[in-house]
Amino acid sequence: NKTTVDFDFDITEIEYNKQRLYSVLYNLITNAIKYRKPNISPVIKISSYRKDGSSYISVQDNGLGIDMEKHGDKLFTMFHRTHTHTEGTGVGLHLVKNIVEKYGGTIWVESTVNEGSTFIIKLS
Repeated sequence: NKTTVDFDFDITEIEYNKQRLYSVLYNLITNAIKYRKPNISPVIKISSYRKDGSSYISVQDNGLGIDMEKHGDKLFTMFHRTHTHTEGTGVGLHLVKNIVEKYGGTIWVESTVNEGSTFIIKLS
């Protein structure tokens, strides 16, 4: 599908459980590919940065986007699916949120239908 992944890391070291961070990023990246716009190559931008003494990671895509008015309050709930045209269980984002929160962080999404989504994780 000719996915392009761009990286912009201001933070080069993060103290975090390696397997858990891998799971979080793997889920967000595969979702970006899975929910891409038809006939458009996915572009995913992964960045890390510090702001106001906290560390952040963001994963941005140019995919289908999410209707936040319709799905925003239940986006991270178990078995909730915003797009049903592809296979999925609705468990991935729920697990991502649980991992992030277990390690003291928070996650949220900014999204516009047909423009894409940005998942932002505040680590500390």
